[in-house]
Amino acid sequence: MHLKITGLKDFGGFAAENGGPGGEIYAINRGAFTSDDSDFYRYIEQLTSLILTPAGIFVNQVHQYLAVLHEDGTGDLFVNDFLIEIEVKAKRDAQKDQVINQRDIADIRRVRFPGISFKNTDKLVHVFTSGWRFGLVFDFTAAGLTSHNPPPSAKPFDADGIQTLIGDLYRYLSFFNVYRLLETENKQFHEMQQDGWFPFIEMLPDEFNSLARAYENKFDFENQVNKILDRFDEARIREITDRWWKNEQFATKRNIIEAGLNAYLQGTAEGYVNCIKNLFSEVEGVLRSIYRADGGEGKVTQQRFLQHIAAKAASTAGSDYSLILARPFLEYLESQAFGNFDVEKGNVPLSRHSSSHGEADYNLYTKSRALQVILILDQLYSFDSSDSTL
Repeated sequence: MHLKITGLKDFGGFAAENGGPGGEIYAINRGAFTSDDSDFYRYIEQLTSLILTPAGIFVNQVHQYLAVLHEDGTGDLFVNDFLIEIEVKAKRDAQKDQVINQRDIADIRRVRFPGISFKNTDKLVHVFTSGWRFGLVFDFTAAGLTSHNPPPSAKPFDADGIQTLIGDLYRYLSFFNVYRLLETENKQFHEMQQDGWFPFIEMLPDEFNSLARAYENKFDFENQVNKILDRFDEARIREITDRWWKNEQFATKRNIIEAGLNAYLQGTAEGYVNCIKNLFSEVEGVLRSIYRADGGEGKVTQQRFLQHIAAKAASTAGSDYSLILARPFLEYLESQAFGNFDVEKGNVPLSRHSSSHGEADYNLYTKSRALQVILILDQLYSFDSSDSTL
């Protein structure tokens, strides 16, 4: 449904504080909110009365809408069925007309609205649903832009910037369970990390959600985890790792890395030991190689190559909290994969250091840990990859 609406006010934003006549207050003229935010309902109700109600739209019939508001008091209102494009980074090659599922998505970059044009003086409201949650994005920064006395905050409408912001919110709601675990830092997620787990891209969303549920209820825990591990059979491991060789930093180490992969695929306790011993060293080797290839200066230290890969990933993705989770993954690498150990205090978790120094207990060399090292390498591939978007 596409409606032309008239008689609109020149929305300048929402008051962020109380103020009397003639006083100065701060106003929120651009924002992104979910239905879990208390402010969402204050804003959505006012927008409903200002946009939907005058257009004769019954709220219970709406699951999404886009309102493009013009400086002359008119607007274009698109309700429910209108075309939306979501630019994503794919985990693997895709063909035209192929169905793309959540498990194929390595990141969500931005949202576009094909066939809808924007002017520098336009304002925007977009409401959408994801699962059982709503998202709200609005941008009123162009309000008063062409007046004789424009407000200091007035700026031309930034279509690319707002579509990127909408993409951020789509990503957040599409993978809500992951972000909520990261934000709350609860006991469940801490325990998962202590066991070496992380929201690895290749596990999102299905395997990671299953893993999180296993840690949450602990019912038949070992069997639940084994079912997840079983999904990473030889075909799956080859599918994951075959794409690595497109990256020069991985390709130069292919023979060594494949020795570790083959050890994992033996499916034996001995194979998991050899896999971990081999690939933990290559995790550091890949990080060092990326650092040097990108012109890193000075002595190659752990702090430098870890900080470099996180900064590179955040820059490429445009955010520390894109789906590749640059900053959280850096923290995971520092605390888990490259975590320190203390033999005197009996604190010797499995890590790159405890393994290479021969201090890690044999019982720590498990199938879970071996798979985690493979998924660490895959995450690093995604950090350093320039794969095409869809």
